[in-house]
Amino acid sequence: MTVLIFELELPPGDIWERLVSLDRGLTGDEVERAYKIGDHSLNLGPFSHIWHCPLPHMSPKVMQRTIEQSALKIGRKPDVIMLDYLQLLGGRGASRYEKTADNAEELKRLARITDTIVFATSQRVEKRGEGETDPEVYLHSARNASEIENSSQWILGLWRDRDEPGLLHVKVIKATRGAPGLVVDCNFDGPTMTIRERVRSPEGR
Repeated sequence: MTVLIFELELPPGDIWERLVSLDRGLTGDEVERAYKIGDHSLNLGPFSHIWHCPLPHMSPKVMQRTIEQSALKIGRKPDVIMLDYLQLLGGRGASRYEKTADNAEELKRLARITDTIVFATSQRVEKRGEGETDPEVYLHSARNASEIENSSQWILGLWRDRDEPGLLHVKVIKATRGAPGLVVDCNFDGPTMTIRERVRSPEGR
């Protein structure tokens, strides 16, 4: 599937570095060292279906126009849109609450108009209860969560295990169709940004 990424936080070089890390199993430092010595094998052949829009100022309206015109550059319309992250998206509204609500609804409309699958990441609410150490992500863990929930068909929560840093939990928090509450355990390797589902034993452990 052809993927178009709207990355509103990281520069294009960091996106490239992370994709190479995923492809080659290298850390970010190893990718940089290989690049400096002219290692021409650092290509993104396996990721030729992924495209990145480097425009820093983005709104749902500009996103729609970019998606519609992207076939001129890519050669076909993208199937999947990724946005990182929702709270950095410009839009209408006098307050953060109003802007997030409007943008979430606009992304839902954009998915229908462009016939694409839209993934949008969200900031997490930083301040939790006093003394709170539970790292789990819940339905209202995102900033302006209720506005995001109203416009989303699926909401996934990801968090690292408190006792085992290499364990990443992925939970289906909301699903209009499917199994809300399902938790998938994954191995997470931070240096290479790699996430792989853990293989369960025949006993289910």
